[in-house]
Amino acid sequence: KIHEVARNYFAQKDGAVWYFGEDVDNYKDGKVDNHDGSWRVGKEVKEPFLFMPAEPKKGDKFRPEDVKGVAEDEAEILDILESLEVGGTTYRDVLKIKLTIIIDKEVKLKYYARGVGFIREEEGDKILDLKKVVRKGT
Repeated sequence: KIHEVARNYFAQKDGAVWYFGEDVDNYKDGKVDNHDGSWRVGKEVKEPFLFMPAEPKKGDKFRPEDVKGVAEDEAEILDILESLEVGGTTYRDVLKIKLTIIIDKEVKLKYYARGVGFIREEEGDKILDLKKVVRKGT
């Protein structure tokens, strides 16, 4: 069952990735129930948030979302893994990030690969893996 569909808006400048907002559709019984968690630069906030530093280092901390009462996250780079296999593909130099979602009091581990982005999420005993990468034009 679909729980949520989110359309996220990012831009890259000088190697850093900036987060400009997201449109969220939250589903209940197969239908859109609400849009809680949605926000955009120019509406709820004035400036984008740092989503990924240009030269990430173990121990870096940042706030990828900081919209009071809507989406408040804290991120910390726990490690830079030499490699990680996900979905039958081995990725190199993978960032392991602890994401604390303040509103929901949840902690997730997220993994990002250079040139791909998000490849894995761990929350408790649940693991969500990227299945395949589709490049535009392929």
